[in-house]
Amino acid sequence: MSNAQYGFLIGLLLGIVWVLTSFSAVLLVAVLGLIGWAIGRFVHVDLAAVSQKLSEYLSK
Repeated sequence: MSNAQYGFLIGLLLGIVWVLTSFSAVLLVAVLGLIGWAIGRFVHVDLAAVSQKLSEYLSK
């Protein structure tokens, strides 16, 4: 998966949590998905390095 796809999924998950608390916020899911996609598209993160750092931190 690309960074844009990860960002899109994160935005959708955040939006779904918000929607579960207020049904009128369904449109917000699309907006948060687009924001997540944009962040993932333009901010390049080495996910393997993040995963390694996280596992090192959790193993301490």
